[in-house]
Amino acid sequence: MAAFALAALRALHTSSDTQERQAANRWLVEFTASSEAFSAARELVLSGDEPAAFFGACTLHIKVAAEWHGMGEAERAAVCNELWKLLAAPDVSPLVGGRLALALAAAAGRSAGGEAQFVGQAIGMLREPRTRLLALRLLGAAADEFDPAASRRLSRDQDEGARTLSAAWPEVWRALAEALAALGRERHASAPGTAALGPESQDAVCLCLSSARALLRWAPLPCRAAGGGSVPQDASSELALLIGAACDWIAGVGGGDVEAVWPRTCLTSRCGIATKSGSQHRS
Repeated sequence: MAAFALAALRALHTSSDTQERQAANRWLVEFTASSEAFSAARELVLSGDEPAAFFGACTLHIKVAAEWHGMGEAERAAVCNELWKLLAAPDVSPLVGGRLALALAAAAGRSAGGEAQFVGQAIGMLREPRTRLLALRLLGAAADEFDPAASRRLSRDQDEGARTLSAAWPEVWRALAEALAALGRERHASAPGTAALGPESQDAVCLCLSSARALLRWAPLPCRAAGGGSVPQDASSELALLIGAACDWIAGVGGGDVEAVWPRTCLTSRCGIATKSGSQHRS
């Protein structure tokens, strides 16, 4: 089945024949809805063909979101186990990994108590250098899948996701700030006296900041719904430290790609926290 899907994808993207492309598209839509799609999508993710791998990861995300409530416990466990293996595979690109993380977040968001376990696991992984990038992808996925304004999930699942992340804000912000600090120590240890970042470190910093920014899209919403109007005080203090750490990073590396994912003024109006540098928040 994976071979047919790969052929259809190539026809869709490379054929000059309109009817052939339309036929390929129809086949892929039917494939995504089929029972064979889970196993075939896994093969596509590991195929070494980036467009096919991304399509496979998107298919897994779609299947989990659409079919999770109809699966038995054994099937759910098998799907999650396979998604974790794929996400940790060494040749999976950041783009494909991000979509796999969304599939895992979709599963967590549709399981009783799944959001809390998912966020807790991501925070634990964030504190380990070897799993840091995976954790950041998971937190970014949580921002999308647990968003209470999204309409992709049942209302009870949306409410649970909002409560889980609201309770976890202080620890999430603290873990992200600690990750930035650890990346800073690693930078200075590998290249003393220079602000230069290697490609892998810069990817990690950008992913760290973009994950935080994605979470902040709706961080204050549960508080506003409860009449609070802003981020709770304990979360606000940790968030201020995170914003300061981000600004310190931008100043230390001279902007560039890092500032592109975390503009200096992107949070002050959103969260009501004025900050210019991390030194103001470390009293």
